[in-house]
Amino acid sequence: MNKKTIICFLVCLLLFCDVSLSNAKIFPDLTTAEETHISDVLSTEIMRGDDLGLFRPNAHLTKAEATAIVLKMKGYFNSYLSAPSTFSDVDLTHWASQTIGLATNLKLVKGDENNNFNPNKKVNAAEFITMCLRVVGVGELLDSTGRWPYAHMEFCQNEKILNKLSKS
Repeated sequence: MNKKTIICFLVCLLLFCDVSLSNAKIFPDLTTAEETHISDVLSTEIMRGDDLGLFRPNAHLTKAEATAIVLKMKGYFNSYLSAPSTFSDVDLTHWASQTIGLATNLKLVKGDENNNFNPNKKVNAAEFITMCLRVVGVGELLDSTGRWPYAHMEFCQNEKILNKLSKS
């Protein structure tokens, strides 16, 4: 993995792990110092806030939001050009239907055994880490072990990507 990919992965992960954020210039719900810390992510437009112009730093990421982030990490900023999601619980009018469809086709995300994606469910750390590892090209190999999420967490520990992560 190259340095830029690892840095992007870690910044997004830190944001996911509820790094304390809160009030500022671009986003009224962030301080100037907080915006400075996330300026690289904002400049690449990997994350851009919500329709109300808020960053929502204390909100949990949904699976749909996490999918949009990892798709942008992969370099896809125009997911509306893809096919809509085929998951039974993602309506064609859902804001992330195209995003979920493209990410599914690229094998960055998967649904459950009932063909549901649960787009509004809070994404957990294991799910988000798995998505990020798929972006950098090692997720599919780790998925093939049948040891989800343990293989993914072990990889992160072995590569010293997440020094404080425990297998539990």
